[in-house]
Amino acid sequence: GVLMVRHVSERQCIVWGAILIVLGHALFFLSHTAPHWSAWFTGHPSGSLFAAPGIELGKLSSDAAAAAYAQVADRNGANFSAFTTAYMACAYLFYAAIALLFLGTALIKPAVSSIISGFYREDDIRRSEGFQLLFFGLYLGCMLGITVPGLLGERIGWHMGFSVAGVGMTIGLCTYLFLQRGWLGDVGQKRLHSVATEAEDRTLRRDRLRAYLVHGFFTIVYMAIFYQVIGLLSLYVRDHVDRVFLGFEVPTTWIQNVSVVLFLLWTPCIGLFTRRLARHGRHFGTTAKSAAALVALSAGFALLAVATADPRPALVWFVAAYSLFGLGD
Repeated sequence: GVLMVRHVSERQCIVWGAILIVLGHALFFLSHTAPHWSAWFTGHPSGSLFAAPGIELGKLSSDAAAAAYAQVADRNGANFSAFTTAYMACAYLFYAAIALLFLGTALIKPAVSSIISGFYREDDIRRSEGFQLLFFGLYLGCMLGITVPGLLGERIGWHMGFSVAGVGMTIGLCTYLFLQRGWLGDVGQKRLHSVATEAEDRTLRRDRLRAYLVHGFFTIVYMAIFYQVIGLLSLYVRDHVDRVFLGFEVPTTWIQNVSVVLFLLWTPCIGLFTRRLARHGRHFGTTAKSAAALVALSAGFALLAVATADPRPALVWFVAAYSLFGLGD
């Protein structure tokens, strides 16, 4: 990936990254529907057999496939070879989809940040606000992505959720291709290889390198904890939290939107706050923001530590904690 991005421009990275993400969502769709597709070619009712409750998919093991087959072996038409082939196809397609999303995101995120940096000087106070605006747009899209595919995935089927996400990314890619020339001008068209070469010719100061290492370490800690919201915490909310509100059971994925909405509400407020400080000759720098974010994240998990003492915690605890996560983010 590093070798690739050194020889293409930031804007090319965005295009190729988006294409990989679209393909990843397509493979997610295929991984969910593989048993049904195999039924068309083999005549074996894999689709209906895979609907049996209790079958766990996604394990790259013939033993796991055999264990899953044992749960449906007594059903009419069960065939070990066809069933295990469909099972392993689901697993390989699923992990291939994850790999494509990983590579696509790795291409897009650094390139987008680099493009934003190209619009401002390092000492321009608007530079920070440019990144705030960038993430405002990203989280607005994130909210839509959680709400629509999440609802379809939980209520209809994840093949529908993945399909809608793929369609949304395709629309985003087409919009970018149509608007990039008029909106970005020449920014992001220079090949990253030449930029990297120029950077290598300079002497990197030790204090800057030390700052990068320190911020990088705490960013890793922060992200590893924050992204439990879409991993471990989502599973906990699904299995243990009372999600009924006014007679409506809130989908698990929708709970993640609390931190997203609070991020959108906090962002302009923080922008105004930093501008006011700047007018008075004070600066709310990256180090202070990182420290404040870690404090907010810690406070959110402290609330959850109290809430989860109850075997069936109320949803309001998670709303409060996710609000602090939005502030930290």
